[in-house]
Amino acid sequence: MWNDPIVEETRRLRDEYSAKHNYSIHEMVEDLNQWEKQGCPMPADIESNEIKPLVAASSKIKSQ
Repeated sequence: MWNDPIVEETRRLRDEYSAKHNYSIHEMVEDLNQWEKQGCPMPADIESNEIKPLVAASSKIKSQ
């Protein structure tokens, strides 16, 4: 079976995000609502070509 590295990374990030919120759909929805209220800041800085992990970006929003 062929493994796609992009799919594997997406699944890994999804699991990290879910674990961060105790696999609770309610906590994940609350986090996403907060992210949306902050204007949906993107995890990539287009000007500097710097890519930040999405999980870190969502953590930053909660601390603001």
